[in-house]
Amino acid sequence: MITVHRMGVDVSDFPMPQPRRGAAGPLRLLTTARFVQKKGLIYAINAMCAAPGDSHLSIIGYGPLEKELRDAAAACPARVTFLGKIPHREVLAELKRSDVFLLPSVVADNGDMEGIPVSLMEAMALGVITVSTWHSGIPELIDDRVEGFLVEERNAGQIADIITTIEIGGGRLGEHAGGGTRQDRARIRQ
Repeated sequence: MITVHRMGVDVSDFPMPQPRRGAAGPLRLLTTARFVQKKGLIYAINAMCAAPGDSHLSIIGYGPLEKELRDAAAACPARVTFLGKIPHREVLAELKRSDVFLLPSVVADNGDMEGIPVSLMEAMALGVITVSTWHSGIPELIDDRVEGFLVEERNAGQIADIITTIEIGGGRLGEHAGGGTRQDRARIRQ
């Protein structure tokens, strides 16, 4: 017998999203993840260093690749901030202040990979634009250019292009952007 255990987030814990970014200020991106290869954080940092404009990435988390990631971020220190390990309620507060949630997941060298990351579900439930990869179950959650943006794995250039597109205002998504409608919120709950 096969038992299906659905995974999701309780959207009643998340207020309906409010309109976000205005014309003023830099684009605020957020990533929250363990610092392991499958999270693709090196590509997020490389994209930030390559993207024109003044967007800024805050990274929440910790893990074995921290030194490597901090070394990469040294190439653009004004664009990337490490926030370390923080309580979940503070993660949600950071998400509410963010314009974009970035999780460029990859298949790790040892074969480790994502399923459908809960962090993406939480970002969508809060109406935050999501940028992720064509990886594992992520395309089941994010319909490219409708609820978020998907790029190829290990492609910092594509991530930088999407950041630029969003920053200049060309990143308009469909009416379901960020999981903000009741129908999308029900789907995230599954």
